[in-house]
Amino acid sequence: MARMKVDCEPTIAGDITIGGPGNYSINIGQLIDSGRRRTVCFDADNNFVVLEVGKRGSGKSFGLGAAMEAFATQEGSSTIAHHGANRRGVLLLDPLDVHWTAIYPVTPEGSPHMVQQYKLLDRWPEIKVESINVDVYMPAGSRRPGDPSVFVDYYLPVSDLTAEDFALLYGANLMSDPAGMLLAELYDDVTRLGYAVAGNDVPSRTNFGLQDLIDCVQADDIQANYQASTLRAVRQRLLSWQRDPLFQRATGTPVTQLVQGGRLSILCLNRLSDDMREVVTSVVVRKIKAERTRASQMERRRAFDPSAPPAGQLEMPRTILAIDEAQMILPASGGGHARSAIESYVLEGRNFGLSIWMATQRPKGAISGDAKSQLDTLIVHKLSTADDVSAVTGLLQSSTPSSIKFNGRRVDVEELIRNLEVGAALVSSGHDNANRSFVMEVRPRVVAHGGRAF
Repeated sequence: MARMKVDCEPTIAGDITIGGPGNYSINIGQLIDSGRRRTVCFDADNNFVVLEVGKRGSGKSFGLGAAMEAFATQEGSSTIAHHGANRRGVLLLDPLDVHWTAIYPVTPEGSPHMVQQYKLLDRWPEIKVESINVDVYMPAGSRRPGDPSVFVDYYLPVSDLTAEDFALLYGANLMSDPAGMLLAELYDDVTRLGYAVAGNDVPSRTNFGLQDLIDCVQADDIQANYQASTLRAVRQRLLSWQRDPLFQRATGTPVTQLVQGGRLSILCLNRLSDDMREVVTSVVVRKIKAERTRASQMERRRAFDPSAPPAGQLEMPRTILAIDEAQMILPASGGGHARSAIESYVLEGRNFGLSIWMATQRPKGAISGDAKSQLDTLIVHKLSTADDVSAVTGLLQSSTPSSIKFNGRRVDVEELIRNLEVGAALVSSGHDNANRSFVMEVRPRVVAHGGRAF
């Protein structure tokens, strides 16, 4: 954890709450730049857009994990969180599969790694090991012999895929490649237009499976308009997907199972190909937004209409989407389905009770200019390159300290960022009571962190 000495002016005299009034809040760390340590809390009720950045090994994934576990405490009131009745659900997309270790509470015994993480609590006597509601989802067919038995299989809901998703998986262009054009026509015929086989009409259906697309290859118009080699290639690919365990449930894993109030769900993505990871991400994010939009409209109706139906058990709760190593899903250049889905989520989500917390090594290009306008809190761990430092200073949401001393030497904010120790971060929020950016030490985890320890 951080051992550096930072002194900033003006000093901050009291505890800090980020993101709202903090009637309900989570503990994310301690202020370390104003003499006495002060608690730093994050509002657990308001909607937010948080970007956490830092080079590899700087502590950004640890910080993201510390926040997400606090949103999922079993007890409504604990040493790391105080929650109200209307709790949000958390879904963490994990491209490196380092967060699944959250199933293990930290203990003073066991491996050196576990003991080391437990020892981090020594300097935080107010923090206890709390029980966390956590589920880990592994893509169906990706399990390995050594995986914990508590892992839950995740199935991709075929009927939530678009023609663009299928084309991405195939590696074809919808507009110019015969295979891509065929996939688009199959999708339209099955889901919207209907088709005929040997003169017999087959109606469209929105809840479809891969077998429906395979059957549509025999459609009269399809057979007449495409070469046999293209038909054969696309059919073979559809059959191969059908054999993949990930696709073997047409309805897939319901998003209302992935996201439940007061629980942390971790979806492991590392064992998927890059294209499959992008498709899974885009499908999940699109579905969360659609289901939460529907639930939000019902909540609005119930607020004014006594005859409105009561909330159902499967109604989507307010949701926090967490994405670690976001640069693997949102590269610095280029578009993609996942980027489009996430940026739509960021731009429109607040209206429907949707929040997002992203961690990335590459602040430059991580989110679009439009999405940056929605950012309300920036958490900056150590960065080294001039481009990265410049990118984050341009995203600061509050004023910088008028004076910064690092280990007794006066520095500017750029040099401070370059010298931050593991476990420390510069926090800048447009919604806090600090009135300036400040330096925080991230609190210890209460469940095991699978990445590098502090």
